[in-house]
Amino acid sequence: MRQVMLAILSITLFLLIFILLVAFRPFEEQGMKIVISLLVIGTSGVAAGVVFNTSTALEGEDRIPWLLIGLGMMALFFGDIVHTIYDVVIQRDAEGFFAKLIYEIFYFAMYPFFIWAIVTQWRNFGLSRGKWLIAPSIFAVVTLLIFLFWLIIPVLSYDASAFTKMVDRVLAVVYLVLDVVVIAGAAYLIFALWGGAISIAWVLIAAGILVTGFADGLYYHTELYVTNVYPHTITTGMENLADVGYVLTSLLILLGAYTNRLIFEGELA
Repeated sequence: MRQVMLAILSITLFLLIFILLVAFRPFEEQGMKIVISLLVIGTSGVAAGVVFNTSTALEGEDRIPWLLIGLGMMALFFGDIVHTIYDVVIQRDAEGFFAKLIYEIFYFAMYPFFIWAIVTQWRNFGLSRGKWLIAPSIFAVVTLLIFLFWLIIPVLSYDASAFTKMVDRVLAVVYLVLDVVVIAGAAYLIFALWGGAISIAWVLIAAGILVTGFADGLYYHTELYVTNVYPHTITTGMENLADVGYVLTSLLILLGAYTNRLIFEGELA
């Protein structure tokens, strides 16, 4: 338990420093973009490493779900790198279709790995559907309704004549639907395994995915709706808040993986 508390304290301190950095913005605009992007990349990279390290400590079928989550986090890590190269290093807004395509492929690849991991964990524990599907289904529907009225309807309501903007709108909907699918799957595992130590790790994973969903929502709401409907609005704060969400996602998944390792090593009952 002491190790978990130390990990939580370290993660909280890092997140607080990141939030203060975003709030007070001590560097000029381009410098802030670089610093924030490097911290986002670093966090997703470290999270991927911790998840892979957890998978090596497990044996047999217990290893597979965490290996898949590690691959998903690695896809996120590479997506963050490519996005930074296009958006920060060479100072492009990544408006070109092919530029977007490269990093969107990596971002999209995270979801199949996460879904596969959840299904594998489901089978490993021999869980049946039945009553455990009711609560996650309600949770998923509520989340989808929030996304629908907060983001999807506003984004689809304005006129977008540019092809790339239409692609962005489609991607926004696809990502949010995938967020809901993964959130529902993780919620299913939480309800089915509730009361056991293993559920703690999946609570953290589900929380991480939920934060990703709302960070995606905030990002696309800002990029596709606010900047088009209210073009003179300063959106830097909203974009940075989305970055805080992405960092928090990686930290929660990192903590989930670390907690799971301690459980299987018998250090956390």
